[in-house]
Amino acid sequence: RFTDRRAGLLMVLQGPDQLATLLDMVDDGRLTPVVGEVVSLDCSPQALIDMGARKTAGKLVVLT
Repeated sequence: RFTDRRAGLLMVLQGPDQLATLLDMVDDGRLTPVVGEVVSLDCSPQALIDMGARKTAGKLVVLT
């Protein structure tokens, strides 16, 4: 299936300074995270299993 979406790879060092940079990129629109699934905390074990089995694409958001 073809879409007009672009995919890219972003690699960064880990740490609070780098997280702040990523959040700035999201705020100003240079980076748009793809949310694959939103689950409640009690459903998170199965969601993590599905993610490990590559059944979901994008970020997993767990609501508490």
